[in-house]
Amino acid sequence: MANNSSDLVVETFKLTKIYQNRQIALNDVTLRLERGCVMGLLGSNGAGKTTFLRLLIGLHRPTAGWAKVFGKFMTPNAADLRRRIGYIPTNPQFPRGMTPITYLDYMARLFGLPREVRKPRLASLIRAVDLLR
Repeated sequence: MANNSSDLVVETFKLTKIYQNRQIALNDVTLRLERGCVMGLLGSNGAGKTTFLRLLIGLHRPTAGWAKVFGKFMTPNAADLRRRIGYIPTNPQFPRGMTPITYLDYMARLFGLPREVRKPRLASLIRAVDLLR
């Protein structure tokens, strides 16, 4: 058990997500993970595994409760926290209507990169992989 909160990498309290259609995706999850801990999420389809991870990385807002990562509350605006987290979904794919460039721009915005930094980096990437053809 963690001696103090600085030993905790992830902490949740009564974390809950209910979607607009009233589907309860995650209900009242309280968890404390210490530095160095390895944990697996197991469950059937629809059990809330992906929702839990999306809440932890700030892609969803909880309906109730909270999540802390590295001792700070995770919110959709917590770009400083997301820079420290790696997440690859099970079946990564571009959202409908997004080109590779718009997807990269979207991801850069999630990481909190300002427009004046994003645009030159994207232009450099486009040239590097020869997407202009």
